[in-house]
Amino acid sequence: MPVFEVVLDDTQAYYADGAGFVWAQAKDGSSPARGLWSGAQGHAMTIVLDGGDVIFGVSPTNRQTDKAKIVRVPKKGGLPTTITEAPEDVIDLVSDGTSLYFSLFDGSPIRKVSLAGGQSEVVRTPGIKSGALAVDGRYLYVADYAHNVVVRASKTPGGGETVLASAQPKPVGIATDETFVYWPCEDDGTIRRVPKTGGAVQTIARGQINHDLLALDATYVYWASWDQKHTLKRTKKDGSQRAPDVLATDLRDPEGVATDARYVYVANKSAGEILALPK
Repeated sequence: MPVFEVVLDDTQAYYADGAGFVWAQAKDGSSPARGLWSGAQGHAMTIVLDGGDVIFGVSPTNRQTDKAKIVRVPKKGGLPTTITEAPEDVIDLVSDGTSLYFSLFDGSPIRKVSLAGGQSEVVRTPGIKSGALAVDGRYLYVADYAHNVVVRASKTPGGGETVLASAQPKPVGIATDETFVYWPCEDDGTIRRVPKTGGAVQTIARGQINHDLLALDATYVYWASWDQKHTLKRTKKDGSQRAPDVLATDLRDPEGVATDARYVYVANKSAGEILALPK
């Protein structure tokens, strides 16, 4: 079964498969996977973690009777709870520990909802049909593919936004650390960064293909690049590295990348597996 995405806590990896199920498994492979959500209840996508819960968007199996929604399930297993219903399928979902922010399949405005649940509200217009979201304690960050910009937006509806990078050649993903925003550009195969406070845009890698999923640690940016041989790569975040390191080759449609202190994890879609690769 294809595997999409992977998110981590201290001991477990959580992922969704091609049938829309959500699974938890020990990161060291010491125990079998545990099912947390059945795809028969709706197709799960885009996972985040909050304390003891796994949170994800759900695409309805019957659109005549059901709506898209965001659901939480205890990490240990148990009954699901609906946080909010959504006007369309949730494509990108991020959490700041207080609220969830999400984009929708039809590109309608980006919305937010309290982690406690309730009605969602529009937090940014326009939305993004392609691109990605990131969030920190102060701002929402948006890679807006259609408008070729990366922006820092208020988390308060109507609070406005600042363009951090304009005229970007199709930004398709985003990640942040304490100081910078990072994103890949589809049209020219670059990975770039800019200070969160604004400033000069820096290119830190070139020549990449289908490299929309980024992961960070203290030193490196990691990504999977769909070259002739699908590869897992990394480069130093400060742009000082002349060419990326290649950590793995011949991957089978890598979809998700995540890191912890010792390993890089890759959701190897077509192989139906998650790989843990030493840094």
